[in-house]
Amino acid sequence: MTRAFTLRALILRRQRLAVAALVVAFGVATVSGVLVFTDTTRTDFQKLFAHSAGRAAVVISGRDGALVPGAVVRRVRRVPGVAVAVGEVSQSVTIVGPSGAVVPAARQASVAVSALPQRLSDVRVISGHQPRGLDQVAIDAQTARLEGWIVGSHVKLLTGQPLRSFRVVGIVTRALSGQRLVVFGLAAEQSLYGLGKSVDSILVAGRRTAAPGLIGRIRKLLPASVSAEPRASQVSAQVSQVSASFSSLNGGLEAFALIALLIGGLTIFNTFSITAAQRGNELAVLRALGATRGQIVSAGLIEGLFVGVAGAVLGVVLGPLFALTVHRIFEGTGVGLPAGGLVLRPSAIAIGLLVGIGVALVAAALPALRATRAAPIEALRVAAGERPRVGRVRLESALRGVLALALIGNGLLVMLLSSGSDAERLRRCGIGGALVLIGMLVAGPLVVSGVGSLLAHMPGARRRALRNAVPSLAREHLVLNPGRTALSGASLMIGVALALAIGVYVGGLRAASSRAINQTVLGDLAIEGSGGAAVPADVVRAATAVPDVAAISTLKTTHASLDALASVPVAGIDPTSWSDVYRFEWVQGSSASLANLVPGEVLVESDTARADGITKGSHITLTVSGGRQAQAVVAGVYRDAGLLRGVTLPLAWFNRLFPAQQRLQAVFMKLSGVVSNSVALASLRRALAPFPGVVARNQSQIAGRLRSRANGVVELLYALLVLTVAMSLLGVGGALSLSVQARSQELGLLRAIGMTPVQARKMIRSESTLTAVIAAASGLGTGLGLAWCVVHVLRVEGLVFVMPWVTVIAVVLGSAAVALLAAVGPGRRATRIDVLAAIAHE
Repeated sequence: MTRAFTLRALILRRQRLAVAALVVAFGVATVSGVLVFTDTTRTDFQKLFAHSAGRAAVVISGRDGALVPGAVVRRVRRVPGVAVAVGEVSQSVTIVGPSGAVVPAARQASVAVSALPQRLSDVRVISGHQPRGLDQVAIDAQTARLEGWIVGSHVKLLTGQPLRSFRVVGIVTRALSGQRLVVFGLAAEQSLYGLGKSVDSILVAGRRTAAPGLIGRIRKLLPASVSAEPRASQVSAQVSQVSASFSSLNGGLEAFALIALLIGGLTIFNTFSITAAQRGNELAVLRALGATRGQIVSAGLIEGLFVGVAGAVLGVVLGPLFALTVHRIFEGTGVGLPAGGLVLRPSAIAIGLLVGIGVALVAAALPALRATRAAPIEALRVAAGERPRVGRVRLESALRGVLALALIGNGLLVMLLSSGSDAERLRRCGIGGALVLIGMLVAGPLVVSGVGSLLAHMPGARRRALRNAVPSLAREHLVLNPGRTALSGASLMIGVALALAIGVYVGGLRAASSRAINQTVLGDLAIEGSGGAAVPADVVRAATAVPDVAAISTLKTTHASLDALASVPVAGIDPTSWSDVYRFEWVQGSSASLANLVPGEVLVESDTARADGITKGSHITLTVSGGRQAQAVVAGVYRDAGLLRGVTLPLAWFNRLFPAQQRLQAVFMKLSGVVSNSVALASLRRALAPFPGVVARNQSQIAGRLRSRANGVVELLYALLVLTVAMSLLGVGGALSLSVQARSQELGLLRAIGMTPVQARKMIRSESTLTAVIAAASGLGTGLGLAWCVVHVLRVEGLVFVMPWVTVIAVVLGSAAVALLAAVGPGRRATRIDVLAAIAHE
């Protein structure tokens, strides 16, 4: 009997269950999409790094990122068992098209590589031949088609030397596309980039019979500064480093996935709660006829399972589309991601299915358990319309209020007492914010009751109710069902709160960056690579020709490990000239700390210092590329929200630790003030004409570039919030539809005594509007409160509270749109109710 009853219930309520399944699908699509994006990115980078080493068995490189002397190549070739050993050079390059404009990079920065034997390379010549002379190059097929180059064409390239022309002797393709590729002869590339006879790495292929002991024999002949590793080990290390750089992004996506699932769970819970209330008479009769509590619960779980399976399957199907969207967004903002097909692992499918089905079962089980608490006779009385006792309602409200205050209070304490690095404090703020949101969800029915009471006791409320009873009926229905109303608007409240919190945080972050640049950058002009590309060292000589230059200082950057921190930015500056173009905000130390900075000493940014427990005078260990460790003493701690975010070294020591970093990150210039900044900027741009892809900026343009760094992530976050609003629309609309079905008798009687279809639609719109207003107001207050807490916690980093008026206006208009759209379907359904059938049912 119970199975037949459950099957019939599924068929009759297929539309409302479909809405709940669709909301679950959004959440599961986000979860599986995050997993697919992570797996795809990791796999693509793994293929890229593996293909870059071709079919080499061993890769030899400098332990500290240093170049490998050319003599090592000749020494390795004489090792027994080595079949082929060849040096390789890989550097960045700027390609200039026939029109004189820089050819924009594809998915990743354009790269210049040295030609390799086919046995060790994944680069295949499809037309012409490999370059041999100093003026010959090969170009990848995609770039050649884009610019109309063929074998025999001439192409202009900016390498380690000023712009010059080369002859195209070959068109090549690579096993893994997505990157503009220029191939030089080894000697030509060494000359162009000033490497002498040195190489970046050595690729080694061995004879099969000698493979087991090959690495050991090679290592015995290598100097201490050079290491030999199996290709698989090197690829694994490179992939791990890239994965760490995407950890923050994946963390943000995972957080949104949890939020989407929370919204989906709330929608399912609301759907089944309304359904259980509507079916109270049915369940009471079943209980009276002998149905056990377990049978009633199993019936609810079967419906939840149906919703979970349908939503999870659809979500898993949509997951790759979500991952592809995230991938495209990052490509559009210039983040280098290699090309490759989406990777859909069985684990991503299994996790998506388990999460979706699990959320649906939990959300369905709670109303089912609630329906079995009362005895059969009591259930019949409740189903017949008997209201619960006032004392019980007051006790439940009091307990709800205490629980809500406890959650909100603890959440605020977790946020306000956060400490550690920026990442740690943001993580704690996320935990505290989640507790606050849960507390607001618990307090939702109390908020609805309070708003209803406030509206009822406003001056003139009775007169307005007599003149126009429709809004009054809508208000009374919402107040009589505060839990249902709160659940209906819960998803909208969460979306609004997140939009406001993110808007304030991003606005404060941009304002802090601008203020930091204005306070710290003393230089009037800066030279940088377009799209974050490196700057040739020769631009310094060109910059000295600009009139009115008082000081020039250069900046180099890379990454290294610092004690327990896996990766921190490392900057190299000239202590003798840096103070002319940049001002440190000292936490510990003074300008003398910079002026007296020598090799073996470093300056550390305050957030990095807090994360590693560093103070002035601390001894730290830097682990650079290759695993070599360098000991240093902290000469000072400074605060910087813009340019120097990690560890700062004197340039002379930086060059010894990272000799492969030949190119500059930026050049800063201070003017004496004899000529205007605009005249000097124009003169500098003329001097940089031989260096395409290198741009000159003034101070305001530098600040603008730093403000725009987060635009890609911000756009992604707001795109995800749009999905939240869409889910909110489904939640509010689904709740209204269920409400209309549950109130068919009431609506039929109202229609019978004279309510017109227009008035019926107006009543539903009023209910939807009140629900949206209460949810939006709660979300605005919660979001601004959470944002203030985050800004307060991060104020030490210069973060300021910036009211996002555009976001507030968008939230208000969006909430109104959600209310109107959510009421369309239920309003039409309310006008199509059969009046006679409703009365006859009574």
